[in-house]
Formats: sequence, structure tokens, C-alpha cells
Amino acid sequence: MLPVLFPALLIGCLHRAPAPVATASPGLAPASPTAVAPASPAPTPDPCSATLDHGADLYNAGKADPAVKVWTEGYAKCGAGHSFLAHEGVAAAKAQHFDDAAKLAMQELSEPGPDPLALKLLVALRGSVSPEIIVAEQGMGRSAAAPIMTPDVGGEYAWIRYLTCGGKESALKQSLVSGPAGMLDEMQFVCPGQTTPQTLYFDFSADPTEKALEQEMNAVEAGAGSGTPSPDAPPPASPPATTPPTPAPK
Repeated sequence: MLPVLFPALLIGCLHRAPAPVATASPGLAPASPTAVAPASPAPTPDPCSATLDHGADLYNAGKADPAVKVWTEGYAKCGAGHSFLAHEGVAAAKAQHFDDAAKLAMQELSEPGPDPLALKLLVALRGSVSPEIIVAEQGMGRSAAAPIMTPDVGGEYAWIRYLTCGGKESALKQSLVSGPAGMLDEMQFVCPGQTTPQTLYFDFSADPTEKALEQEMNAVEAGAGSGTPSPDAPPPASPPATTPPTPAPK
């Protein structure tokens, strides 16, 4: 029986509250009109996000098959990093196709920019999938060449605890190592009640904190390379004031 977790994972219909209507206080004259600057043009919507949202609208309206079709086509066009596979996985789980749902979640977590929804889904499905799926999960992240893509650093600990060690915490040794596309976390551990050491590799580049740090470092490096100081750099020091020397007496 699937845990009662899926309703919380699904994207619900969003309702935007209407903006409050301003009303004049009694006894006060209306304010004089002021010059209004022309509004900036609205940013162009991301077509991939719009496709994901369109599928969610269909799904929430009870049209699961058309929603899955939209997400499948969106993934084919936009690729990884847009949560299409995670959403398809939730739809498959709701239809009780648990192995298919787990495969979609695992694929989401093997590609850049995974949605946290995929890891939550995989944990929720743990007791409902076939032994073949368990074996496939256990094979993920065993080499630096094919790390597990985690949505954040906390996902590394969740994976080890819930998907590798049966819900039990374990002592960990964490190291940074080089991977195909950047630095990885190498996690060495022994599950409670076992004696065999295990090692998993995680790509944490999707973590929001790591992304912000990388952007900041890139901005600093770009400023240094172009000769343009970073906006956060301190102003250059003023030259020290010097007093002209007193002429020697004749």
C-alpha cells in the first residue's frame, strides 16, 4: 500500500488573490495625479515552464493522459532540468504503476537539475516497487563517472538513510572529488547492522546555495579578468596626504 504522501507531492491549482482595491478616505481630497513612468516590458515566459504548467493544469482538471502526453513531449523538446520526468512519475504512481514511476524518478535523479519531487517520490515508493527496481536503485552513484544528481546537499543524506540503509542513520565520511562536470561529494559509510563499507558519489551542483556561490565566484572572476572591479569590491585607497618638506635654512 502506497504511503499517503502523493497528494502532498502533486502540484495543486494555484489561485492568485485579487489585488486590493484602493478606496479614498472620507473627507480627503483625491491626490493630484503624478507622472507615471512607462512600465517595463514583461519578461518573455519560459516555454518549457509554460509546458510544465499546462500539463499540471490538465492533470489537476482530471485529465491525466493528456497531461502525461504534454510532459512527455515537453521533455523531448526541452530536455533535463525542467521536472517533466518527476511529474510523469507522480502520475504513474497515482495510477499504481509503481515500477514505471520509480524508473522515471531515477532518470530524473541521473540528469542535471533534478526536481526534489523525484527523490521524495522514490522514497515514498520504496515499499511498493519490485526487487528489480531496488537493485537498480542500489546500483546508482557507485562511480564518480555516473553520480546521483541531488537537488540539494540534504538529498545525499536522505538517499543514504532511506534508499541504502533502510531508514537508519549511519556514520559518514565525506570528501570532495573531481567528477566529469565538476566537484562531487564522495560519501563513505557502513549501514547499521552491516560490516561492508559502501561509497556513493553525488553531484550537488543543483543545490541553490552552491548555485549562488558559483555565480558570485564567476562574477568576481569576470570582473578581475576584464579589469572592471566587482560591485562588492572595496573602493581604492586614497593616496596618503604629504606635506611639502620645509626648505633647509640658508
